[in-house]
Amino acid sequence: MEKGLKEDIQEMIFDLDRFFQPGYVIELCENTYYRGSRNRRALAGALPQAERFSGMKAAEKFIHRHLRCADWSVCICEVCWVLLSVGSEMEETDLYWDGRQFTPDLGKALAFSSYRKALFCQKRERLQEVSMIDVRTLKRKQILLAA
Repeated sequence: MEKGLKEDIQEMIFDLDRFFQPGYVIELCENTYYRGSRNRRALAGALPQAERFSGMKAAEKFIHRHLRCADWSVCICEVCWVLLSVGSEMEETDLYWDGRQFTPDLGKALAFSSYRKALFCQKRERLQEVSMIDVRTLKRKQILLAA
């Protein structure tokens, strides 16, 4: 019975990639993302509702074809897994693993395309006791739309 429970837990862990899909999203404004369109108008929503793109070029191509608001600044963000310091829960600033140490700069954080890869790194670096795995959006490219 214990073996079956362990396998079920491992399957649940790796299903997180389906629930928190990695990829690229279009941030319309702070923490608000493009989630589709209706009647030729862009719909906005939270990250779980955001439309995912396979790559940055696909997101950029979509922006130039479908989002045509003058003087509107949007950002292409990568949705990925990062290692977050457990001490971040007690401090005001989050600390992210950059491959050598924890840093407050999210832009320098190691980004993982799957939960499994983040878990492997956490084990390899022996960070299980001092870090947790979390989903973050990393701003990759700002685009100013012109008329």
